[in-house]
Amino acid sequence: MAESYIQLPPDSSGKKVRTIELTIGENTVHQEVYTVADSEGNIVIGNIYASQDFTDPSSNPTLDLDLKGRKQVEVYVKSINPNVTVNIYGSVDGSTWRKTYTAQTDDNGEYADGFLVGYRYIRVEVVDTGTGTVTIEIAAV
Repeated sequence: MAESYIQLPPDSSGKKVRTIELTIGENTVHQEVYTVADSEGNIVIGNIYASQDFTDPSSNPTLDLDLKGRKQVEVYVKSINPNVTVNIYGSVDGSTWRKTYTAQTDDNGEYADGFLVGYRYIRVEVVDTGTGTVTIEIAAV
C-alpha cells in the first residue's frame, strides 16, 4: 500500500484543502482530508491534535488545546509509573479552568478515553507522576 498527499490550491476564500491518494494493490482510492485552514494558517475544519513528552513530570505537566468548535475529543496519557491521576479541565476563555473529570492511569501507566466537550478549550493535567517521562496527547474531531 502506498499513499501520497496532494495539496490543492487555496479556494477564493483562502481556504486550503488536502487530499490523500491511496494505492492498494492495483486499486487507487482518493480521499479528501478535511483539514481546512484560513489564510493565516488557522485550522477551520478538520482534526486538531496536540502531543507533548514531559521528561521531568514532577511539576504536574499540563497540555492545553483550543478545540475551535470541535465537540469530541480523545485523550491519551502514558506514564512510566502506574496509577497516576489524570485531571481534565474545560474553559470557555482559555484562562478560567473548571475541572470536569478525574481518572487514573491503569497498571501499565496508560489512560485513554474519548468524550464530548462543551468548552472551547481543554486542559489535561497529570499529577503524582513520580519520575520518568509522561506523554500527553489530545485529538479533537
